[in-house]
Order: sequence, then structure tokens, then C-alpha cells
Amino acid sequence: MEQTEKTLFDTVGDELRRERIAKKLDVKTVANHLRIRESFVIALETNDYTVFPALVYGIGFLRTYASYLGLEATPLVERIKKETESLVSLDTQTPIPEKQNVLPSKKIISFSFILLFILCLGWYVWSCCEQNDELILSAEPMEVVTQPNMIEKAPIEIDTMLAQKTTVLSEELNAVLPLETAVVATDTIVSDETDVLVSDSDDKTSEKEYKDLTGKAYGQPAGARIVLIAKDRVWFDIKDGNTLVFNQIMSKGDGYFVPVDKENLIMRTGNARGLEVYVDGISKGVLSSTETVKNNIILKPETFK
Repeated sequence: MEQTEKTLFDTVGDELRRERIAKKLDVKTVANHLRIRESFVIALETNDYTVFPALVYGIGFLRTYASYLGLEATPLVERIKKETESLVSLDTQTPIPEKQNVLPSKKIISFSFILLFILCLGWYVWSCCEQNDELILSAEPMEVVTQPNMIEKAPIEIDTMLAQKTTVLSEELNAVLPLETAVVATDTIVSDETDVLVSDSDDKTSEKEYKDLTGKAYGQPAGARIVLIAKDRVWFDIKDGNTLVFNQIMSKGDGYFVPVDKENLIMRTGNARGLEVYVDGISKGVLSSTETVKNNIILKPETFK
């Protein structure tokens, strides 16, 4: 009988299996507790250490399994080393991890969607900015006029520009326009495209005739002394301190009536040759003989004398 028992339990794997059965544990329960595969548990009980990436992995699992069953781990490890001498060469091999189809975590998926949204939003903003840059006609950025000395220098620059008008203006531009000839029909000029288009045709300024005003009219005609008429496609903006009052690309024939209730208006334009100035119904000519950018133009009647 002693010889029979020794034959049944003469290997480490047999001893592990006997102890597991004695404790009424199945392979699945052991695998779940040790957090290893069921195939590894079976390999330990059958002394098949070839299934492990390296022998050291199998010995590590053996220590854990023996401790779980309440067995002395060190003697079992010594015995298994002798039983698996032919597998020692596996220790020098690099473990090859099994390929597993692992899906990315929810955090990675969420982060990817957020990153994609940010990239799309950035592309959209960049596209809009690029389109707006084309509409400005390459005009140079203007620094906001906040210092009195900058405002005082502006009339000198305008006087220099307008002094050249006699060399570029035709007889039509130099002629003084009669005020009684006709009344501008603002109701046929006004469009619904913007809130600042002229809609009042009963004020005194609208009774002056501007024969070059053949398109849309903007601004406030009531009492306006200064009128800007586009001789060509022209962009300009007007600021009252840091507040933007007007910013538009006007086509040939469009006009802007400068409000009289604002005394600190500063204008810049990207095509000075394309903008004609009228003061009290009299043409003062275009701002420049060339298509140049002009900044810090004070919109007061005395500026254009």
C-alpha cells in the first residue's frame, strides 16, 4: 500500500492536484483566485511547464499555487527544478506575449473624440479668419488713436494728400455740384442688407444732390456735413475712440453719411484713391492719387479745407 501511494503522488503536480481535490476546489475556482488562466493551473498539476513563456514564470505560479493550498512552497520548487532540468534553457529565451484583441478604454475613446472636435473647431475658425483677411483687401492694421498728439498730426497728413488732388481729378470731380438740381431718392437706394443703411429721405442733407451716389447709402444723413462716396471698390472703417462705428466694403457709387453727433471719429481706408470726400455738398476730391492705405483720418469738416 505504501508503494501504491508513493506511485500516485510522486510528482509535484500530483501533490498539488491531490491537495486541491482534498479541499474540494475546482480548476476554475483556483484560476479565478490566483488570477491566472485555467490552462496554467492544469499545466502545474501535470508538470507541463512548456506552456509557460519561461520556466521562471511557471515556478512563480507554483509558489503562489502552493501557498494558496497551504503547502510548503520551497521544497516543491526544489523538486520541480530537478523534474524540469530539460527546460532550463527556456529561461534564457525572451518571453513572447500572446496576441490579444484588446479594445481601447472608454477614456481613450472619449479623449480621441474631444481631440477630433478641437481640431475641427480650430480648422473652422482658421478658415473663417482667412476669408475675413481677404475681404480687408490687405489693409494694414491700425493702432487705436488714444493719444492727442496722434490726432493733431492727422490733419497735416490729409492736407498733404488733398494738395495733390488737382493732378488726378477730372473736371467732373472739381466741379461744384448744384444743390437744387435733384433730390436723392434714398428709398430706391436703401437695401435691407444692413441696419445702418440710410432710410430717412426727409432730412436736409438728403436734399443735396450727389450725382456720384448711384448705389447704396449708409450712415446718418440727418444734418450730415461730410459724405464719403466710393469712386471704386473701397474698404474703410470708422472708430469713435475704441468703438467701431462702421466697417464695410463699398462698391462704386455707394456712399456714407458721417454722423454729426460724433465728434471724435477716426477713419482708415485700404484704397484712398477710391474714396471721394464731400463737405457741405461740395466735392473736396479723393484722398490720394494712388491706391494706398491711409490711417488716422479725422472726420471733421476743417480737416478737408
